[in-house]
Amino acid sequence: MPWGDGHFAYISGNNKREVASVLAEQFLALLSKLPPRRKCWQSEDYRMSIFDAAAAGVAYFGRYQKRMPNGSGDITCDAKNQLG
Repeated sequence: MPWGDGHFAYISGNNKREVASVLAEQFLALLSKLPPRRKCWQSEDYRMSIFDAAAAGVAYFGRYQKRMPNGSGDITCDAKNQLG
């Protein structure tokens, strides 16, 4: 999945490293997990999968919030409304 195709509207970046840096700035708990910039001959650090998952979550919940009729995006309130 290309990173610059609009799926990550709230996260701008040209590559995975830039997206991971933006996520680390937004979610300070991830800041200590951000691996150092890699050299072209090095394989991707295993910790980058954390940022892949975080980016997917941000994209999902961003789209979820747009779909909500009230625009609240509060999952707990929406689930309570649907249940009873």
